Amino acid sequence: MGSIIKLLNQGTVETPYYNNYMSFELTENVHFHYRNLRLEMTPEEFLFMRDQFLKITPEQVEEIKNHKYGYDEKTIYLRTTGSLPDNNWWRNKFQLEKNRGGGVHFHINNVRLDMSWNDYKKIFEAKND
Repeated sequence: MGSIIKLLNQGTVETPYYNNYMSFELTENVHFHYRNLRLEMTPEEFLFMRDQFLKITPEQVEEIKNHKYGYDEKTIYLRTTGSLPDNNWWRNKFQLEKNRGGGVHFHINNVRLDMSWNDYKKIFEAKND
């Protein structure tokens, strides 16, 4: 979590229809689905991310397994890089879609969040301050 100045909206949401789902898909690009989140990547970005995961050491895996989660914990950087492949097809993208079956997709840059129509209405009731 970031350093919150003001909480704009908070509540509960319906269980997303992709809540227990994870996949990698090669379509018009590479999609990584995890629960109700989709990351869109070029093949170069996907391979770069894969290489970064492979560099996580066995000691770091143990640290992940034993980590006590909480907001006051210090951040432990497992892998960091300041240079990603400059091949982002979705830079500056914003799109909001109502889909068949009642779902809503919220795209911003290379991220897609899936939510129900009811959750969309609830989330976007936040006041502009």
